[in-house]
Amino acid sequence: MRLRVYTPMVVVLLGFSLISGCNTVSTPKNSAENNSLPPIQTPTETPNSLVDLTVSIMPQKYFVEKIGGKNVRVNVMIPPGVDLHSYEPKPQQLQALNNAEAYITVGVAFETAWMDRIKAANQTMLIVDSSQGIERIPMLEHHHEDGETHGVEETLDPHIWLSPKLVKIQAQNIYNGLVKIDPQRQAEYQANLNQFITE
Repeated sequence: MRLRVYTPMVVVLLGFSLISGCNTVSTPKNSAENNSLPPIQTPTETPNSLVDLTVSIMPQKYFVEKIGGKNVRVNVMIPPGVDLHSYEPKPQQLQALNNAEAYITVGVAFETAWMDRIKAANQTMLIVDSSQGIERIPMLEHHHEDGETHGVEETLDPHIWLSPKLVKIQAQNIYNGLVKIDPQRQAEYQANLNQFITE
C-alpha cells in the first residue's frame, strides 16, 4: 500500500526535475575559466572597410586592383570601346563619386574636360595623378574616326598604360595614393606593388 502512495509522488518529482533541468544553464564554477577562452573573431573585411576608388579607364582598374588587392573597390568612369575624348559621364556616375575616397587620373582628354566637375562632386576626395613623373612622347598626328584633328596641347601620346616602363611609374603613384588614404595597410600595398612590378 505504501508503494502505491509513493509511486505517483516519485513520478511527479521526476517530472519536475526534468523540466527544471532543461531550463538551467550550467556555468563554470571558476570565472577564470570563462576568460581563458579567446573571444570568437569575426571577419573585419566588410564592404564598408573597402577603399572606394574611381578611375577613368579599364587598364587603370587593373593596376589599382593589383596594388590594392582585396582592400579596394574600383569604379570605372569610361566603359570599354568608348571614345576617351568625347565621353560625358552620366549624372549617376558623378553622384557615385560622393562615396569615392580618391580619383586616380591617367591624363586622358576626358579628365581635362571634366576634372572641375569631378572635383566638385566630392571636395574631400583625393586626386591621385598616376601620370606624375612621366614624360610623354609627342605624336605626329592624332586623328579620330570622325576625322577631327586635335590641337597642339593634345599632341603628346596619352596612352602611357601601354608601356611596361611607364606602368611601373603609374603603379608607384597609385601605391603612394593608397598609402595616403589607408596607411595601416601600407605593408600589404608595398608587397602587392613589388609583386606587380616583378610581373
